[in-house]
Amino acid sequence: MNNPTTTFSAGLEGVIACATRLSHVDGTAGKLIFSGHNAVKLAETKTVEEVWFLLHEGRLPSADELNAFRIKVEVWANFRAPKSRWSSMRAATSRFPPSAPPSRPSLATAASSPG
Repeated sequence: MNNPTTTFSAGLEGVIACATRLSHVDGTAGKLIFSGHNAVKLAETKTVEEVWFLLHEGRLPSADELNAFRIKVEVWANFRAPKSRWSSMRAATSRFPPSAPPSRPSLATAASSPG
């Protein structure tokens, strides 16, 4: 019987988990880069909203853009779906098999179900 030899990388060395334009990991230099900006410097000098904008838009915001973005975040934070929507989502998800893992498609189906 022929037993091929299998080789393994140490840890995740050389393994690409995914390709993204948002970040770059330079493990050798110990750097994490978000849209061209050093993550440590961002954490030291920028607000959460500024970094959120950077990740969403690919650039840091101007003062006016940051103010507008903060207003949007406040609106999003205060959004509450109507109770009828939550009831219909619970009813829709209760029909999924118990072994079905939560997933974006299953949640989208539940959210779009008539209520």
